[in-house]
Amino acid sequence: MIKGVAFDFNGVIVDDERLHFESMRKTCEPYGVELTEKKYWEKYLALDDENAFREIISDNRDKLRESDLRSLIAKKISGYMELLNEGASALFFPKAVEVIKKLSETFRLGIVSGARRIEIEKMLALGEIEDLFEFIISAGETKRGKPYPDQYEKAVELFRLKPSEVAAVEDSIGGIQAAKATGLFAIAVEHSYDKSYLKKADRVISSISDLTVETING
Repeated sequence: MIKGVAFDFNGVIVDDERLHFESMRKTCEPYGVELTEKKYWEKYLALDDENAFREIISDNRDKLRESDLRSLIAKKISGYMELLNEGASALFFPKAVEVIKKLSETFRLGIVSGARRIEIEKMLALGEIEDLFEFIISAGETKRGKPYPDQYEKAVELFRLKPSEVAAVEDSIGGIQAAKATGLFAIAVEHSYDKSYLKKADRVISSISDLTVETING
């Protein structure tokens, strides 16, 4: 029986992946690096900022150096926060807040995300749902991020539950991979990818508005 539900954040609760892409694209532009939507969605979406930029540096050795990493991350975060401030309240997926409130009546909830803690806390506060989550595991708080299992392993520890008692709600291939590697029940939402890309999940739903107690418990 599922007792805890761990939510990914970007692409599951809030529809801000385009903000992340745009701020990352603008950060790369002055260095002569062209970041396309296709490349972002295929390679970088599931990664936290640090690992995404490490990959970008690796892919563009002629234009970027390892020493650029911290500056790239800082510029990207600043750009993202500027975009977020322009329209943060409109970024929740339809019914996301209502679904989370309803599920909190049955399950213990947590956040497992590659986003920065400040970004997550700001959005949860705007939705007035910050008190519904027992914990937040954000970028840089485990040795490795998704697609590695470290974050979900920590979530299981914080829930003090067995892996089989925890469900993960994810939108990305890497997130599903991390959840399954930990032994969790993986539910995928088609917010970022078509279901044909999400076959490794235990269950696929069209949107978070379809997430119910029955969906989670089967």
